[in-house]
Amino acid sequence: MRNTVSPTLSIGEKIKEIRRTRGFSQENLANAIGRSITFISRLENNDAELDNKTLEAIKEYMGIEKAPLLELELELYRNRLWTWSELLYTGRWSDAEALQEELSPILYLHYEHELVMLYKMILSRRLLHERDYSTVEEYLCTVESALEETSMDIRFLFHRHKSELVGVRYDHVNCLSHALKALEIGDENQIQDTRLVCHIGRCYINLGQLINALQYLERARREFSPELPQQFLCMVDTMTTHIYLHLGELDKAKKVLDITIIRAKGLNDKPAISLAQYMMGLVCYRMGNFKECIEFFDEALTFFQDAPDAIGVKTNHIGILIGKAYGLFALKDYSGFDDALSQAQTLAEGDEGLLIQVVGVRHLATLNDSSSIDYLESVAIPFYRANGGRFIMAALDACKALEAYYRKKRATKKADAIAIIIRDIYEEMIFGPGNAYDGQSGVWVRGC
Repeated sequence: MRNTVSPTLSIGEKIKEIRRTRGFSQENLANAIGRSITFISRLENNDAELDNKTLEAIKEYMGIEKAPLLELELELYRNRLWTWSELLYTGRWSDAEALQEELSPILYLHYEHELVMLYKMILSRRLLHERDYSTVEEYLCTVESALEETSMDIRFLFHRHKSELVGVRYDHVNCLSHALKALEIGDENQIQDTRLVCHIGRCYINLGQLINALQYLERARREFSPELPQQFLCMVDTMTTHIYLHLGELDKAKKVLDITIIRAKGLNDKPAISLAQYMMGLVCYRMGNFKECIEFFDEALTFFQDAPDAIGVKTNHIGILIGKAYGLFALKDYSGFDDALSQAQTLAEGDEGLLIQVVGVRHLATLNDSSSIDYLESVAIPFYRANGGRFIMAALDACKALEAYYRKKRATKKADAIAIIIRDIYEEMIFGPGNAYDGQSGVWVRGC
């Protein structure tokens, strides 16, 4: 078991610390357990023997019956902490809640600084799940002030949870930075966290770096174990097909999605079913199967009739409506196209990026209109390029459409300029932002 250092205090000194923290006087404690104030004073000054019966009476009165005071109790407590952590990370929330109640008395033991911090770091997993971000941030700030002096376990969990917290705020660069730091600590100390590996893959997807994302998702797939829920496997495979789709590996994407949809339906996991159907709709669209793509998008949309207000749900909902709009336009169902985009635009209100993306789709459908060309060139593409990440594919789609338009119009210089942007986007997918192609040497130059 991993070691967590705690201060060396006698049992009497511990009782004194807890008594003061809990606001009890020596007289209160003495009366409660039927002993004298002198006995309590001698006990706290290491001048009296303490039997088990008296210790249990003291713990009961101070409301810390399950608090670890003796060395053997501390070792058992550490083991129980990691059992709790495992329950949280495998999504067994009800079992974890029962164990949390048992372990919470550690918060009264302020002298056990490391164990208290470790408890709070593990608890942060549940708080992130419940979207109690303010408490998580409070815990992380407390730990960060003494991070270099803490144990490896606490540093690992700090970076693990800091990554998730900043990711909620769409700070994808720092999200990836903290996740990679956590993985580095984990690999150095033989901590296998397959969910973290998958999370890093998602970070790279959000940054538009699909090759890096694929490497980590493939690693997560290799490290999948029976202890992890099948829902996790659905998530990994669906994200992998996202990459296959954008790399043009449509047959690979369809093969994986066929299996994923069957698995998700067997688990009755509605979010997983919806997401896989969404991806299958995109694959069918790229394959030119427009009627089939509409069917998958419609099935995916049924989830959102009573979907929870969770991070990413609105983005996926809008993405499905945009995909459906493209399919309807290809089938020349222009009223259906307009209706789908109107729904998407209503959902996107308040999010500049999503709103630009929805309006951009409208203009992509009417490229012969000069105002649409102007919107894409002066608003949509500059915004996508400035913000990268989740907009990289929108930028690629817009640029490809514009290049084709200019080629058709024989506007070669404009088409060539757009082609350079497309090349830069593909470069970012492979190497990440901040890299460049050296025309003289014929090699990619890595940026800082």
